[in-house]
Amino acid sequence: MRRIGRLVLGLILIMSLMPSVSFAFSDQELANFLKTEKITEEQLNDHLQRFYEMSVEDFETIEEIEYMLGDKITTENLAELLEGYELASEEELKALLVENGEMQATDTIRNVFIYIDALYMTVDSNTGTPITPENLQQLLDENGLTIEELTTIFTDNEDSIESYRFIEDLEDMLYVYGRPLNDQTLQLLLSDYGLTLEQLNGILAENGDSLENYDSIDDLEYALLDYGMPITESNLQDLLDTYELTREELNQLLAKYDDALENYETIDELYFNLIFYMILEEDSGELLNDLGIGLDKQELVNLVKHFMTIDFMDSDFMERLTEIETRLGDFDEFESANDLTPEQMNEMITLYHEMMNLFGFEAKYYLVKRDDRIALSEQEALTLENTNGYDLLIELYNLDGDFLADIILTADLFGSELIDKIGDKLDVVKTAPKEAAVSNEVVKTVNGGKLPNTAGNYTEGLLAGLALMLIGAFWFRKRTVKQS
Repeated sequence: MRRIGRLVLGLILIMSLMPSVSFAFSDQELANFLKTEKITEEQLNDHLQRFYEMSVEDFETIEEIEYMLGDKITTENLAELLEGYELASEEELKALLVENGEMQATDTIRNVFIYIDALYMTVDSNTGTPITPENLQQLLDENGLTIEELTTIFTDNEDSIESYRFIEDLEDMLYVYGRPLNDQTLQLLLSDYGLTLEQLNGILAENGDSLENYDSIDDLEYALLDYGMPITESNLQDLLDTYELTREELNQLLAKYDDALENYETIDELYFNLIFYMILEEDSGELLNDLGIGLDKQELVNLVKHFMTIDFMDSDFMERLTEIETRLGDFDEFESANDLTPEQMNEMITLYHEMMNLFGFEAKYYLVKRDDRIALSEQEALTLENTNGYDLLIELYNLDGDFLADIILTADLFGSELIDKIGDKLDVVKTAPKEAAVSNEVVKTVNGGKLPNTAGNYTEGLLAGLALMLIGAFWFRKRTVKQS
């Protein structure tokens, strides 16, 4: 499912490069947070440094600190941790931590770790199956390696197998460093994906590729994921498990939308379209409320159906998306539009326009406040920096001029809070841009009216709104697409 991630990433890249307001917290906000959490600033900094190698100064908002820290240790989440790691009691957990030098016998778990996420990380790094000659040999056999070859892999990465206590950690790092392509690893790959060697060679040949081009089994796997896997009984069952469907329920769902399993050549395409079908099947009220941009159920259906008309697996589509990503990569880091030359700003606007076209959208833009409605051109909307309390209304159409949806972006949705909302939906760690652009020019509307004249950051809002709608098509309640 790597292509799905790239589609979302393309929009996020455009959005995240645009200027926005910085919401740095005040001393009073920090003091209120510390009082609520019942910790001192020294304790907070010590915690951030120990577990994340960060400090309070590395954050722009209190919300970012809260997200990093997670929940404080409670009786309930501590019990869940004990159950997950098969520890009989809090005393047994403390003994484990003391034995491994993570705390002193006179300390308490809540005082040392404070937050459950930090405790999970620490326990995880100190639990596992100790390496023995037997399980080490099993690891070697499964990957077709000798102990000398395994040692060489780690040495080449400036590491040593002697640095590991647990076989799980050793195996994880072997995957990171890359396993060789040999009979054993090839057979494991075929088994994992339910392929025969003939099917594998067929996929490679169709893409002008062959096994002879690979030394690493991981590089081969990445290539296969990029080429697209044919539907097999094995990966089809994985899909059914992911969506909690039976084969009969899948067939009924596809038939409801005049579709059928026979219409799909790769499992990627089936995963992709099934996301949209599941959105239409779900009670989308919670999703729409969470997005908070004025979409109703019918508009969401319109957008989902629109996305389904786009061939996301088409090579030309992916090439155009890759080109946009590359051009975005040419921009140096910047904190505001003042850091951009006029040529760079024009290029950013061009990229936005190309992305809209790529996804088959046309848009009309308006500033609205009560009965006032001021029409904007696309360039005016993208460069607008003064709003005087107006909201931004975006009407979305397909390229045939059919209305799809309108979204309303209010002042309280802009800045890092909006970016955080998008990040929460994707569970993506990112850094919001810093501040809004400042312009001395008087911008005119298409009807000649003067635009409002106080600071805002609607450029980010336009891009974030588009990204939110695409993300809405990938994210839905209680469902997680299996990532390869």
